[in-house]
Amino acid sequence: MDIAKKVFDELARTEIDIASLDAQFEGAVAVLKALHLEEVEPLHQKAAKDAEALSQFITASAELFTDPRKVKTDFGTFGLQRATEVIILDEARCKAYLKAKRLDACLKTTISLVKPAIRKRLNVGKRVAGCKLNDGDTAVYKVDKVLLADAKEGVQS
Repeated sequence: MDIAKKVFDELARTEIDIASLDAQFEGAVAVLKALHLEEVEPLHQKAAKDAEALSQFITASAELFTDPRKVKTDFGTFGLQRATEVIILDEARCKAYLKAKRLDACLKTTISLVKPAIRKRLNVGKRVAGCKLNDGDTAVYKVDKVLLADAKEGVQS
């Protein structure tokens, strides 16, 4: 038992070290992200302003974009193009309509396993391919959450 306690103590210390290093990493990422946002936000604002000005020019001068429809520069192209866009006005209403009409091609379904339902089937002796019921003792350990929180907090102070 003494050896097991020593192994657990080492495991707990390792997990506390991991929590501390994770907190240091998250703190560094937060600082870098804040610096990045501070630097890039004015550029996003300028890009939005320039894009709006260019769009207004293109729209107001559509006659300049008949042939060719786009102007090519060393940096890319700008101009007019045909576009059709689906605009969802009421998502819930649209989904209800598509479900009622069974227009499955217009919906995306995500399938995930429901473990409690699978457990019920297995408990009554039914077979579920790819599943088994693990019943019995499981080895567990738990590092004190206060110690882990202290390790994280020590980094952020």
